[in-house]
Parts: sequence; structure tokens; C-alpha cells
Amino acid sequence: MFGIGFGELLLALLVVFLVSPKDFPKFMKKAGEFIATGDRIRKEMFALRNEVVSIAENLEIDEETVKKRKKDNQEEVNTKTENG
Repeated sequence: MFGIGFGELLLALLVVFLVSPKDFPKFMKKAGEFIATGDRIRKEMFALRNEVVSIAENLEIDEETVKKRKKDNQEEVNTKTENG
């Protein structure tokens, strides 16, 4: 029904009955601040997650590079000992 679920409808009815008209603007301001804080925390968490993923990818690349260099160095040592 118009994109409004049962939970939202129930919450709206509770607010209408529990919050007096005099306090309604204060309540809505606090609700807006609460939602804005939640949104800011969500954005920070996603930014932190992306940073951690980026660091993990860099570490994985570095690990692969180290393994490749070790292998190349070992092959170089083996060819030197075979030739010399």
C-alpha cells in the first residue's frame, strides 16, 4: 500500500497517539537527527570496509610478489650452482 509497510504504519499511529501536538516538532527534529547520525555511521562503516578491502588486496599482491621473487631467486641460485 503506497510503499508503506505494516511496521511503518504502526509506528506512525503510535507517534500520533503518544506524542502531543505541542511536542511533535521537537520529536520530529530528534528523529531526523537520529536518522542523520545513523546515515553518517553507515557511510563511515562502508568507507572503513572499502579501506580494509583495499589494504587486503595490496597485501595479497605484495605476498604474491614476494613468493615470485623468492622463486626467481631460488632458480637463479640453482642455475649459478649448476654452471659454476
